[in-house]
Amino acid sequence: MKRKSTKITSICNTSRKAIVALTTAMMSICVMTTTAFAATGEVDATSFISTACTVLKSVIILIGAGVGVWGVVNLLEGYGNDNPGAKAQ
Repeated sequence: MKRKSTKITSICNTSRKAIVALTTAMMSICVMTTTAFAATGEVDATSFISTACTVLKSVIILIGAGVGVWGVVNLLEGYGNDNPGAKAQ
């Protein structure tokens, strides 16, 4: 039975928590931006669309970066389980 490295596993868990926190924060910003436009009563369509595009681009970039970090951590977690005895066949 293979044992996972506790150090790499804790890094993986920490990165997952960070990804969830960043995604939640960005979604909250999107909601606040939308409600700020709705609260004024007058909404300029071009301003709203450009702001929404900027916010969504940021969200997509952060999600992509989080998935990339998660993938790197998973790769490192796999390399932590190398056992020279298991390679001799």
